[in-house]
Amino acid sequence: MTFFGKPHAKSGNLEVQDDHYWRLCEICFRHLSSAHDYNLRKREHQWIIGIGNDDQRFGRSEYMISHRELGIAESGEYTHSIAVVVFSQAWIVSAANYYCQRAPNIIGRKFEDILSLSKKLGFPKALRRVLDRLRTRRNEILHLYQSVDGDELANLDFAEAYEYAKITWDMFVDLRLKFGRSPDSNHWEMMTNRYSLPSELAEVHVGIKP
Repeated sequence: MTFFGKPHAKSGNLEVQDDHYWRLCEICFRHLSSAHDYNLRKREHQWIIGIGNDDQRFGRSEYMISHRELGIAESGEYTHSIAVVVFSQAWIVSAANYYCQRAPNIIGRKFEDILSLSKKLGFPKALRRVLDRLRTRRNEILHLYQSVDGDELANLDFAEAYEYAKITWDMFVDLRLKFGRSPDSNHWEMMTNRYSLPSELAEVHVGIKP
């Protein structure tokens, strides 16, 4: 596994495809890490939600500082969460096509859609529904339309991006297992630790100002 090393393989070589999907994985998790950082920063200032700037419980300067910082943090979390959605799909499709080129007799010759890949890997319906939401989010981002179920794209945050990155990672592990690549038993913990991320969403809490 290489991370952002300069590729030396010629264009079209399988080594380039191998290098490419690892780079996309790296980009995805770097953005997820940044979304997490902004999420932590956001929680420090969420105490102002529902409080007017003329509320006598807090000084105006304290309120205005947190109001500004909350806006910056929400924007940063949203921006990096968008990147996670886009790069998680680009990464898994690139990885799938790499393995398809290596051994097309195992799962097929080419994949362009994460749902068809999940069916080929035998993902249960419950997980495929999460992948369907991920695909919908990706289409919203690239084609600028909102979800028909009323779940606004503007609500995208670190928690949702984390869920998508996790299921993409699970799909990636299953894909590699199909080709005889067994992961370490604590592979997710290793990956999240590398990027200073929580290993479970349950570790994400909303901060309240005392």
